[in-house]
Amino acid sequence: MRELLDAHECGRREMDRADQLLLFGIEQVESGADYMAALATAPSADDRKAMQDAFNRIIDARHELRLQILAVCLDQGMRPREIGERWGISRQRVAKYMVELKERQAEPDPKPSEPYVHVSTIRGLPG
Repeated sequence: MRELLDAHECGRREMDRADQLLLFGIEQVESGADYMAALATAPSADDRKAMQDAFNRIIDARHELRLQILAVCLDQGMRPREIGERWGISRQRVAKYMVELKERQAEPDPKPSEPYVHVSTIRGLPG
């Protein structure tokens, strides 16, 4: 859940930054400045990319949290229909999440916590 909260905070910072730039441009136009000069203060491509990255981070974190909650709900014996009703989503969407959970559980961990070392490669041990 903290990851989603962190993503929300990042998104808020990016939106606040974009708001400040847009307000500055609006104030320039309202005070009679040239439109092209005001447009130069609009968010840049880098600003828009940062905003999109923040939104994507929120979407990804929200999805991960949904999958974690779904796993808990299923472990507690809830049925897909009950989960769908509680979340306000279709049984088909719940089924799609369940398939994703099963696929993830079937995948080997991409980075094991302990590197595998065969005993015969350790010096000083017989073998």
